[in-house]
Amino acid sequence: MRELVEREVEYINAIIKLLCLIFAHMIFAERGLMNRGDAIPHFELAGANRQFMPAVAFIQGNEVVVTAKGVDKAVAVRYLLSNTNMPTLFNQKGLPVNLFQPDIW
Repeated sequence: MRELVEREVEYINAIIKLLCLIFAHMIFAERGLMNRGDAIPHFELAGANRQFMPAVAFIQGNEVVVTAKGVDKAVAVRYLLSNTNMPTLFNQKGLPVNLFQPDIW
């Protein structure tokens, strides 16, 4: 039973991640993204161990590419999860990308 529940949670997490990515792409990347500054701060990336590491992010076309030292195979990404972080990533209309964390651990 536990295996079934764990697989169900994995499946739900995958769906949530996919929906978040589709939503973010439709709303923010349709006409391009822009960043105020050189680097895009406040991204974190986690591997299979579920430990989030500070990440380096940059804009490539209409996507944000995120990498982190110590994370070989990413399973989750989050953005702006501190109460003091201010967004620097915007769509071309000037609307900020809101905080997100699609994983449910």
